[in-house]
Amino acid sequence: MAAAAAYGRVLSSRWFLTDPARRDRALAAMAAPGSLSELETAQQGVAAAVATAPFGLGLGREGVASVLTMGYLGYRLDAYQQHDSARVRLWAVVVAGNDAN
Repeated sequence: MAAAAAYGRVLSSRWFLTDPARRDRALAAMAAPGSLSELETAQQGVAAAVATAPFGLGLGREGVASVLTMGYLGYRLDAYQQHDSARVRLWAVVVAGNDAN
């Protein structure tokens, strides 16, 4: 559960949206075996979509105050193999905004 929670925190970090090299290093460290390519493609798409939306456009402007935070609402353990792996679903809310628009 702690690993899944940490993963969610990283995905909602400001640097994750704005620093492609750091994002790629984080994904390489977190990806399950065989899933890195798919995960990178998905997260690059999310970052690109955010960058062109009002919140993302405000992130690049000097003097703009921004907030990006997340909180967990709940979780469910779907599968568990002792000492090997677990499949956990997380429900979270992300709050993002700035005073640029």
